Amino acid sequence: MTPTPLRRGFVLGAAAVHLALACLVFRRLLAGETLFAGDVYKYFLPVWLEVSAQLRAGVLPAWNPSWSCGAPLLGSLAPAALYPPVVAAAFLPPLIGFNLCVALHAPFAALGLTLFLRRLGAGQAAAVVGGAAFGGSGFVLALTTIGPQSLYVCAWSGWLLLLLDRLLEAPTGPRAAALGLAGAAPLLAGEPQFALHLALVLAGWVALRAPPAGRRRRFAAALGASVLVALAVAAAALLPAAEVLRQGERRAALEYASAATWPVLPRQLLTLGAPGLFGANHRDFPNPTSVLVRDGYPYLATLYLGALPLLALVAAPWFARGRAAVLFAGVALLFGLAALGDGFGVHRALYEVVPVYDRFRFPYKAWGAAALGLAGLAALSLDGLLRARGRARGRRAAAALGALG
Repeated sequence: MTPTPLRRGFVLGAAAVHLALACLVFRRLLAGETLFAGDVYKYFLPVWLEVSAQLRAGVLPAWNPSWSCGAPLLGSLAPAALYPPVVAAAFLPPLIGFNLCVALHAPFAALGLTLFLRRLGAGQAAAVVGGAAFGGSGFVLALTTIGPQSLYVCAWSGWLLLLLDRLLEAPTGPRAAALGLAGAAPLLAGEPQFALHLALVLAGWVALRAPPAGRRRRFAAALGASVLVALAVAAAALLPAAEVLRQGERRAALEYASAATWPVLPRQLLTLGAPGLFGANHRDFPNPTSVLVRDGYPYLATLYLGALPLLALVAAPWFARGRAAVLFAGVALLFGLAALGDGFGVHRALYEVVPVYDRFRFPYKAWGAAALGLAGLAALSLDGLLRARGRARGRRAAAALGALG
């Protein structure tokens, strides 16, 4: 596979498109409103205010005296107290900084996947659609109220795939350093479960896109250096977190029944094609307990990816080709089934096989990787449709689109 060079004009154009889409999605923020819902107003915004106040005072935000009888900030990871965008936004007016930090991660996620798809050879239009399907998906946008730190990690998915692919192509010192510095961001972002899912996705791309035999040792050394750089940069947050973990309730594995709480329910998959099927917000749910989740808290209103990506996904078996298609399809299937919880065996297998996975709860969090896989697969399929030549392929494309129409 010969990587497609990323032209400056395309990068700037794609960034402008995704930023414009974000302004549309978050238009109420431009009118002076704020992201006040769900866990944001109960936990993340109060913690943000404490972190930003300490940073502006020149204090390392290690301890929160306002939470309960006092609680660690660095050690709990979730406040993302040393995550660079959080540190930068802390010096803005608090609500403006919070809104910008959260909202800008959606177009950042979209642009990262767009550039990775373009590097793989996808056409410009298909790459932009794939990026928008991920960064603007119902799940990713729901993270603005479920947990911004989860959105922070998701936003780095395409960028890390892009930097990893560059390292696979030419394992040089600067590329290893770039991957290591970017790899520290998800570790500092405060959601280790999402970071572990992302690590598994990256490992899958290494397995599929293995370098030639003559460069494997060099690549292994460069990748090891990247990991060391990432761990060293994130150590200020990881070491306190390890100490808290050693003394906390998750120092040992959770019972599987506890780890498997809050999956994506099979009926929620209908929202991939009907975004408002169960209502647009919490108040619209006719009966959240029976419709979406077992304990009455509707974490995910919709998993919607967009109309055009859904049309393209139907044609994926015929038009998505290559190792990248295998990666995205495998990621969508593996993490999609994991998100559905204990009924399909995948989540239990991850719990039993992957190190530290038995410390995590909420299978629905695996849908972040599943959304990445579906968006990437849709983009490759759309690219194949747009490049289709010949009557036979044209008839298949028309039949696939017509069936969905």
